[in-house]
Amino acid sequence: MPWIITQDLIAEEGEESCVGFCSYNFPSDLDPATLPYEFRLVDGDGGVYYHGRSSDSSSFGPLDDFGTGWAGCTEIQYLENGHWQPL
Repeated sequence: MPWIITQDLIAEEGEESCVGFCSYNFPSDLDPATLPYEFRLVDGDGGVYYHGRSSDSSSFGPLDDFGTGWAGCTEIQYLENGHWQPL
């Protein structure tokens, strides 16, 4: 299930951004804009750390593969009908 980080909301100026970090199976010729589902990774206090796009709206992949270990995120939310829904 391909996914990619499209916004890094916690990188401070001068720090390396995580934009472009993606799943191990992300095809190099895939345009991220074609992935149909938007997600965001959230910490335990409700702070949004990252936004991204995914091919599957029922996967914990971005959280498990990246968000938890990299930044301590505890929740993934997918945009459904204009509202962020936790998975």
